[in-house]
Amino acid sequence: MAAAIGEGLSLEIASRRTRDVILLDTFDWRMHAEGEEMYLEAGVLVWRGAAGEDRARIALEGGQPGFVWDLPEGSFRAALEPILEMRRLLPVARLQLAETSLSFLDHNQKTVTRGLIETRHPRSGEALPSRLWLRGIRGYGQQFASVVGAVEAGLALEPCRGRPLSRSAMLWDSGRGGIATSSIYICIGPCERTPR
Repeated sequence: MAAAIGEGLSLEIASRRTRDVILLDTFDWRMHAEGEEMYLEAGVLVWRGAAGEDRARIALEGGQPGFVWDLPEGSFRAALEPILEMRRLLPVARLQLAETSLSFLDHNQKTVTRGLIETRHPRSGEALPSRLWLRGIRGYGQQFASVVGAVEAGLALEPCRGRPLSRSAMLWDSGRGGIATSSIYICIGPCERTPR
């Protein structure tokens, strides 16, 4: 990637980390429809925005969240209420997230753009496609545009358009205690009876 960013800029790996999370959404994919994600990581509920940023975090007592009214009152709950309404957050996938934080530096060694490479590994199966998030820093708009242009041209990446990979991560692994979701649609005519 360093060769793809062009002259006058350098790339530095700021940090690496791996963590296990449980991806959450409603039965009708409300978070996914908003282009956002909710996951549980070691007792902390994390709300990730469409641009890859953590919008909010809240420590939970008692494990997995349920309905929005089960959360502590505050800005996290207030912002989430219009999205979830009366729906429950359900586990849809268990993932291992591998993240590499990047700093793009100018010739003065000042950070002009931050990046994050994220790879998701479901409990069973191969890794999902990696994603690269780029964020500009105030006052460095021209350098940010240069980094984005160089990365797009040099790496031939496909834009993710802010869509989370949550649907790709849903795997049914009943033999090993994995998580599965399903929707059942049954048409019953007006003269048909349903079994008791």
